[in-house]
Amino acid sequence: MQDEHGNAKPFVAGMLIGALVGAGIALLFAPQSGEETRRLIRRRARKLADAAREKYEEMREKTGARS
Repeated sequence: MQDEHGNAKPFVAGMLIGALVGAGIALLFAPQSGEETRRLIRRRARKLADAAREKYEEMREKTGARS
């Protein structure tokens, strides 16, 4: 999904925000202890950060951008 200028940033940002909101709601309604919930949050946060890093690198390679 790209806009008329070939920019996919709004789509990626929307996906990340949606994922965070969905994860937050799921955690609020999860029937588990506080320690289990904190462990789950840490694990999911690491996975989300890894996925975001991979997408960033992928987009950077596609556009030829340098950091």
